[in-house]
Amino acid sequence: RDLVRLHEDESGRAKPQSPSRLETLLVSPLAWFLGENDATEIPWAPETLDIMLSGTLAHYVLEHVFAQGAALPDLAELPALTETHLAHGIARHAPFLAGAEWQLERETLRRESLRAVQTWHSILAANGAQILRNEIRLEGNAHGIEIRGRADCILQLGSGQLVIVDHKKSGSTRRRIRMREGWDLQIGLYRAILARPIRREGDGLDLVAGQTPAIAYHLLNDGTVLVSGPDSIPGGRIEGVEGDISARAVALLQARLAEIGGGSIRLNGTEDEAAFSKAAALTAYALDASPLIRRFMIEGLSVDLGSEEEEAP
Repeated sequence: RDLVRLHEDESGRAKPQSPSRLETLLVSPLAWFLGENDATEIPWAPETLDIMLSGTLAHYVLEHVFAQGAALPDLAELPALTETHLAHGIARHAPFLAGAEWQLERETLRRESLRAVQTWHSILAANGAQILRNEIRLEGNAHGIEIRGRADCILQLGSGQLVIVDHKKSGSTRRRIRMREGWDLQIGLYRAILARPIRREGDGLDLVAGQTPAIAYHLLNDGTVLVSGPDSIPGGRIEGVEGDISARAVALLQARLAEIGGGSIRLNGTEDEAAFSKAAALTAYALDASPLIRRFMIEGLSVDLGSEEEEAP
């Protein structure tokens, strides 16, 4: 049976897939299947400041310091604004960080957040950019399924060019390689969603109707913006990446969807992790989503990432 349609609503509509779920499918169909059925391990762990929480707080600060439709704040205001919104973000997403024992971590977060805010301010100012909308819901039909995700903001540059931006709490080195080699799935999915959107009232997509926006990653750790789009983009910290940055990722995703659509789950090989890292600059987090995934790996087998399509077994 079609494994994508294991969960349907009363009207027979399959549960939408997110870009992160589809990236899991790309790396490990078994991990995707277990996740779809809530069959993944939920280990106990104490509250901690991990990369996911750091990213959530960084997103919160950027969204609230740079409000949609508002003028850029003055440089002198940035430290106070950053501290205020970081405190609000902690109260909302991680109250435990407000404790006295977390003072050192809070100070590190404050420094990193202020550096990201100042860098983003300089990028926006240098390009005459205005934030038209924060938190954009993207939903559409592509590759035979419904896909739903969120982008962090829509910018309009001084040139009039629209850019959909996703903030990432990481550096640019591996992301740049991934884009150049055609393995960046997320932007390919965003473009596919925008081509066949499912509209909802107030979704903000009127801003891009009839246009082809550029799509960009803002990498917070080094303040670089990597852009894929139809028009030339100014220099400085904004770096254009040419070519089809999603071609190989989309080709492999289509192969995966065809397999699970026919009821088959391809197991991973013991060499897959190294293959994804070398060919796609992709860290295969999905392989650790459950202890079962490595238990069922096929010894010596490696996913073929040398061409745009994986060879059949």
